[in-house]
Amino acid sequence: MLLNSSLRLRKFALVALLFSATLEARPALEPAGLAAYTETARDIYVAGLLLAPGTGLDNIYLAPGPKEMEYRIATRRISSRGFSGTLLLQAEMGSGQRAPEHVIGVINNLKSHMKGALMQGDQFVISLSADDATSFYLNGTELLSVDDGSVFDFFFAGWVGATSSSLLRDSLLSGSIDTGTMARYRALVPAEKRVATTAQWTQPAPTVEIAEVAAVPIAAVATVTVAAATKTVAATEAAVAIPAVTSPLTEPASTLAPAASDAADQEVNTPAIVAATATETITNTTASAPAIAESTEFEPTTLSNDQSEPVQLALASDASVLVIDDRDYQRQLATYISEVMTSVFANVKYPRRAVKRQREGKVELLATLTAEGELAGLALENTSGFDILDKAAAKAIENAAPFPELTDVAREEFLTEDGSNYVVMIPVTFRLQ
Repeated sequence: MLLNSSLRLRKFALVALLFSATLEARPALEPAGLAAYTETARDIYVAGLLLAPGTGLDNIYLAPGPKEMEYRIATRRISSRGFSGTLLLQAEMGSGQRAPEHVIGVINNLKSHMKGALMQGDQFVISLSADDATSFYLNGTELLSVDDGSVFDFFFAGWVGATSSSLLRDSLLSGSIDTGTMARYRALVPAEKRVATTAQWTQPAPTVEIAEVAAVPIAAVATVTVAAATKTVAATEAAVAIPAVTSPLTEPASTLAPAASDAADQEVNTPAIVAATATETITNTTASAPAIAESTEFEPTTLSNDQSEPVQLALASDASVLVIDDRDYQRQLATYISEVMTSVFANVKYPRRAVKRQREGKVELLATLTAEGELAGLALENTSGFDILDKAAAKAIENAAPFPELTDVAREEFLTEDGSNYVVMIPVTFRLQ
């Protein structure tokens, strides 16, 4: 027992030493700009633009290193495919061009080092050194490095390029940092165990001697070509335009419980608020009822030929294989999530008592779904601070179910660790206007 404890202590000490050495090898940079990145109503990450102290933001895109793009993961889980798809789509939007072949090669190489999904609190960094090298880090461990600063520049265009999202670009380059965003940025840190886990991703797999290998027939599989998605992109949040009232009261938050009947607690119908765009990947916009924002559809890109390497998405239901690239993976994922969010928002009702008492807040619930889209469970992930709003959000999800059957991409993204069901995080924001 003592020997095992000693070994564990040595293991964690070694991980801490490696983490410390990695940080010391990188220059001491500070956040010069922060912004929350939201996609299909979900906060995916907090973006941190890290620069040397005293570095100005003028012409930062053309400025040499050292500088870093830090992604502090805010969502509970995002697969490596979903994350790389997000990186590619952002960069291509900001630069106005398809990813060059050498960048695609770097992305595919990077994914080979990522042995699992990114989890909330993970810190993913793309770094440009003073000698023009691009490096990728996860929780302090270097995953990959290439002697090519143009790789960093391409991804950096996704944040600050001329055609990048103005919401992200303006926040990062404003010269001031919102205190709430800074608090959230500081809170998103990986646990010690998670640091140790991701540090092992770069270690070579142990070799196993096999005396004899039996021949296994290879089953024929079908390949399916997937067209670009053409459905609504992103539902943002439910919000009701109601005049503010005076005399706010306090009400403690509590866990979800069946709502009691109360004639004074009748609900205000909230039509679905849908904001979709083909050019802005940040979707923090809020629409006021009864006016509903017009929705647009995904349009197939007209840029040059796609040189990315397709990924093979294994299906759980049969032996077929779906061949798609990271961009289509992310587009299809966004389309499915949008359908879920639109259905939920169509059922959101703002409790009248909450309106009178000026109750506002954001609720995040974890919906456990079957492959057919049936609601198998519901858990409160983050409270709004008011029990009445938490219950209203839960009721909206229950009334919206069943949801569309999970697509193959949705199954890949939301599968639980035990493989039994699928968990989707559904945020609902209540805001008086």
